[in-house]
Amino acid sequence: MPAPTSSPTFLAAIDRVDQAVDRCRNQVLTTTQFRQEVVDIMLEYLREEDPRDDVNELVDYIVDWADALASLEMFADRVLVATVQEHLRWCLDRSELDVHLARLMAELRTELADRSFDATRRIVELCERGVETHELLFSPVGSGTRIIELAYEFEVVAALDAAVRPCNPNALGAPYRDQGKSFTLALDALGHIAADPREQLGRERPGHAARQSLIELSAFVEIGAWAAIRLPVHLLDDEQRTELIESYGRRHDLVTEGTLLPNDESALRELEVIRSVVWQTTDAQTLRCNPPT
Repeated sequence: MPAPTSSPTFLAAIDRVDQAVDRCRNQVLTTTQFRQEVVDIMLEYLREEDPRDDVNELVDYIVDWADALASLEMFADRVLVATVQEHLRWCLDRSELDVHLARLMAELRTELADRSFDATRRIVELCERGVETHELLFSPVGSGTRIIELAYEFEVVAALDAAVRPCNPNALGAPYRDQGKSFTLALDALGHIAADPREQLGRERPGHAARQSLIELSAFVEIGAWAAIRLPVHLLDDEQRTELIESYGRRHDLVTEGTLLPNDESALRELEVIRSVVWQTTDAQTLRCNPPT
C-alpha cells in the first residue's frame, strides 16, 4: 500500500488502478484493455510526478495486480505480466526522453532567438534526418512535431522543407510518422509563412523562400498535391508560376502515358488538385493585370 506521505496524484493513480482491477474482475475489461489502461495511468502520473513518491512502488503495485489477474482463476493470460512490465518500462523511458527533448528545445530556442547560424543548421539537420541521428529521442509519437513547431515559430523554412521532402527518408515530417500530424503541420506552416506578402529590400524574407519551397515540393509525385494546395497563388512571381506549370506538365505526362496507372483514382485526383492550383495562378495573374477601377 502507498505510504501516508504519498502525493494526491500518486494516490489517485493507485485508485484508478484499483478501479481497473475491479472492472477486470467483473469481466468489463479484458487483460489487453487493462494493460492499455495502466499505461495511460502511468503516463498521466509521470506528467505530474511528485518527488515525494516512489515510482517503483506504483510499478510494483500494477505488476502485482497483473500477476493476480493473469492467474488461471481469472484470465489465464501467460503474457500479461511480461507485457505490462515492458509497457511500464517504456513509460519510464519516455518520461526521461521528454526531459532530454525539452532540454534540446530550450537550447535551440535560445540560440535561434540569438539568430545563431549553428542553431539553424542543427534544426534543419534534425528535421531532415533526426529519425536516424536521434532515433530513441524521436521514437515517442508527437516528439517530432515539437521540433517542427519550433522551426515554424522561428520561420526556419529550410527545416520545414527538409521535414517533408520525400528524398529524406529519415525526416521528422514523413507522412507515416506521428499519425500524419508532423507532415500536415510542416506543410501548413510553410503555407502560412508563404502567405506573408512582405518583402524586404536587400534581404529575402521567409515568405518568398516558403513559396519557393512549396513550388519545389509540388514536383514530387508523393506529396505534390498536398504542397500545391497550400500555395498562395496571388503571391507567386512569373518564374514560380512557370515552374509550377512545367511541374504539372511532367506529372500529367506520367499519368496519361501510363507510367502511373491512368485509372488510379488517387493519382488522377491529385493531378486535378495541382491543375486547379495552376488555373488559379493564371486567374491571379489576369486579375493583377486588370485591377478594379
